[in-house]
Amino acid sequence: MKVNYTPADPAIDRLVTQERAVDPVPDDLAAMVDFALDHESPDAEFLRPVSRHRNDRSRMLTFEGAGKTVLIAITEDADVTVRVDGWVAPAAACRVRLRTAAGVLEVSASATGRFTYASVHRGLAQISLCRNRSVCSVATPTLVL
Repeated sequence: MKVNYTPADPAIDRLVTQERAVDPVPDDLAAMVDFALDHESPDAEFLRPVSRHRNDRSRMLTFEGAGKTVLIAITEDADVTVRVDGWVAPAAACRVRLRTAAGVLEVSASATGRFTYASVHRGLAQISLCRNRSVCSVATPTLVL
């Protein structure tokens, strides 16, 4: 037996209202999708998140893939900025590119794999490891600073 429902059906209207209350679409979903699709290095391999830890003022995220591990610590700096400290393993000097809605910031990881962004505006971001200024081989998924 086939049952036809119309948008004016009160039962469907109640279900839709309940679903939106329990699991609403995030306000920034469209911006997140646009940011994720606007990746500068489409050939880069994406690292996968493997761990996440949080305390009152900081978060630690670990990503792995392509023989690399990237650990980043995000520490609250001010109302609108954070500090990002990171480590690449195996340790190697490389360019580290941080893409945000405001633009791209680049620093060099030391020979021990350490890198720092002292003050970055909160919001969507993506970190890429680059062999040189134009070739990035791996990138994190979009994350929120």
